[in-house]
Amino acid sequence: MINQNDNYSLFTENSSLELAVFSSVGGRPDQQDSSGYDMDDEGLITVVCDGMGGHDGGKLASSLAVSEMLELYAGRDASKPEADMLMDSAELIDSHVAGLSFPDGTRMQAGTTIVCAAVRQGRLHYLSVGDSRIYLLRNGELSCLTTDHNYFTKLRTDYLNGRLSAAQYEAEASKGEALVSFLGVGGLSMIDCNHTPIELLPEDRLLLTTDGLYKLLEDNDIREILEGFTNISDALQAFEMKARRISSHSGIARDNMTAAIIKVK
Repeated sequence: MINQNDNYSLFTENSSLELAVFSSVGGRPDQQDSSGYDMDDEGLITVVCDGMGGHDGGKLASSLAVSEMLELYAGRDASKPEADMLMDSAELIDSHVAGLSFPDGTRMQAGTTIVCAAVRQGRLHYLSVGDSRIYLLRNGELSCLTTDHNYFTKLRTDYLNGRLSAAQYEAEASKGEALVSFLGVGGLSMIDCNHTPIELLPEDRLLLTTDGLYKLLEDNDIREILEGFTNISDALQAFEMKARRISSHSGIARDNMTAAIIKVK
């Protein structure tokens, strides 16, 4: 199931999991986020993508990534390690997004982030490319499972490994938010994917979100809202209200925001 409207919300569940998704166009003229999921009695897969490249390119890139990941996961070889399957899928989708073109043959130069959570029989495999994020809330503790694949991460790694001086680091830091790995770049330099599944516990909550949420809310805000609402659809509405209020008070323009919460029963 894929959602491509500007603003939408949904809730679904099976015997062991609940899923709620909310998307808002925010302060942008168009929606470039896409999301989708597939659920059965054994578990679910949820995908959230943040497109880049203008209205046509960004929306097409993100919706293509969602639909292809769901299709590839549905047709996966059960004998193949799940992490390998997810990474191979990301590489394939990257090549397809990189090849998007206009009717005249000109390349769109579109791209998209992706975060994907696959839960089967209580075990989590996840994948991330770009700077959308996956958080895990467990027993009141919030942890981010993914790394932002931006220039800042590369700079920090180079600095800590002695390949950059402090002066060089400071000189380049202003470019830090530029993505260095995303679907559509044509060769992924960074992928987050766990090869050892995470055993989920009752009441665990997973949050998959584009940067339109976490660039406005602090981690403590995210933790308090995730922990404070038993109803995960209500938690997503609280995220939207908090983001809208912060944007209004601070004058920071709102980006598209798409968030999905998975709750273990």
